[in-house]
Amino acid sequence: MLDFFNTISAYPQDIQLFKELGLQPFKDVPTRERYFVGQINEESGSWMKIWVEGLPAQFWFAEIHSEENHQTVKLSTGSGSFSDYWNVFKEFLGDMVSVDSVEETL
Repeated sequence: MLDFFNTISAYPQDIQLFKELGLQPFKDVPTRERYFVGQINEESGSWMKIWVEGLPAQFWFAEIHSEENHQTVKLSTGSGSFSDYWNVFKEFLGDMVSVDSVEETL
């Protein structure tokens, strides 16, 4: 039997957004495994791949390619719903935010 601590499902507040984006809401995904939620493709050629991992809190991972600046970034989040982070992901997908450089500091 599946239970709360061993599986995750899409949060209720994310289901409508998933439908609007053409993503299938997930259900009963094992915790501690990165699950591929889907890919969003823009007419511009830009795209975003999305994963979730539950512990059971949900953490989001996105690989976002901007066709305009020919840059692909990988982002990860703290715990929360996809809706909490969608606006950040959307800005990268829409070429409104990009990364010029990443520097390691000690």
